[in-house]
Amino acid sequence: MKKKTRKRKQMSFGLLKDLTKIHAPSGEEDRVIRYIVDYVKKQKWKTKPKLFYGGDYKNNVMLVFGKPRVAVFSHIDSVGFMVGHNNQLTNIGGPMHRNKDKLNGFDSGGKVEATLHKKGKTRKNQKLAYKSRRRIDIGTNLTYKHVWKETPTTIKACSQDDRMGTFIALKLAETLKNGILVFTAGEETGGGDIEFLANLIYKKYKVKKALISDIIPSGNGITLGGGAIVSFRDRNIPRRVYIDEILEIVRKQPYKFQLEVGEKGGNDGAGLISSPTPFDYCQIGVAVKNYHSPRETTNKKDAIATINIYKELMKRL
Repeated sequence: MKKKTRKRKQMSFGLLKDLTKIHAPSGEEDRVIRYIVDYVKKQKWKTKPKLFYGGDYKNNVMLVFGKPRVAVFSHIDSVGFMVGHNNQLTNIGGPMHRNKDKLNGFDSGGKVEATLHKKGKTRKNQKLAYKSRRRIDIGTNLTYKHVWKETPTTIKACSQDDRMGTFIALKLAETLKNGILVFTAGEETGGGDIEFLANLIYKKYKVKKALISDIIPSGNGITLGGGAIVSFRDRNIPRRVYIDEILEIVRKQPYKFQLEVGEKGGNDGAGLISSPTPFDYCQIGVAVKNYHSPRETTNKKDAIATINIYKELMKRL
């Protein structure tokens, strides 16, 4: 008689879907903060974290579990556009847009929807504008309209940079005993409060090891389906001894991973470097195709491998 084998329960990406729906461009992270805080308060995790937000924390949220040794940083803001005079749009961060991309946001009249239009034939003299059924208040922030396309292997949706990193951190929280999860603001515009947060974490908890849960664009040897990505560098270069310590742990695990040597771009690690603290950091994330566009695409198995690698690193670092 054949033994019945239990089917492995498939991971749900419903949380990621909810996160990517939220309008939260740089400087306007309030909605995603409320979502994370409400979500955390409802959970019955193995270890109940201390929750810090509001006041001096501004648009950042911090969860502290047990006796932390490592902090995980993931940014909660996304790229977008700000409305100027004469229906003009200016970039928030570096959106990779196409003509007639659908946008939405909120102004004094409530929710607004618009279509992006490019003016000018060459990139040098190109200007961005919007068309909408009504005039949108100057200073209003717009982000890509949310469209979710999920297959058995992939997810296509806007704002996976970096709601995917936030999703990974919140999945890690389900079993985390000791550690700090930091959800940060303003990364897409090079601002944020990393120096303040790093100083607070180091002084209060003596933690000086960090992992950056952020997406990494595909290409240059990085592929969807290639597993979690451990990055040696982007425009900044972390300390090699720390990267080697991480790789020694990762290579002993059964989870698929790939290595990145970047040249451009950045992450919350830049703020750790400029902070007055002795933090080491390493970015570990998921490959994204068509990043900073409404067509960002990720592989589910890459996300699962990344979550499992984070679990091991938080135990062993």
